[in-house]
Amino acid sequence: MLCSHESCFRERQIILPVECTHESDTAYHPWCIHCGLIKNISEDRPKKIGYWMNVLSKLSYRFSISQCQKRLIAKELDSCKEFIDLYGITGSSQKEMFVKTIQKYCNLSKNNLNSFLC
Repeated sequence: MLCSHESCFRERQIILPVECTHESDTAYHPWCIHCGLIKNISEDRPKKIGYWMNVLSKLSYRFSISQCQKRLIAKELDSCKEFIDLYGITGSSQKEMFVKTIQKYCNLSKNNLNSFLC
């Protein structure tokens, strides 16, 4: 079962390093008081499942993906935790999972997919 994340209060946030900011190389990070997962506050934010379904639709026109393949891909993406729980996941890890799922059902190279997604 997925956690219904609830961020901690500002006073309880932890200081962790961040990749690139102008002021400092550390920042306060909220975490879930139920499961302890640290929230992603980077610029590499995850996207909701609808975004990825729209990308799949656009891909299907460009690379001739059949309805059956789209349905199998959509069903697998819908069951992946990376696309349901957005609290601590990064956008790049979602993209990686999306590409792997597309490749599982379609004969498309990683380079073709990455060039389309960038």
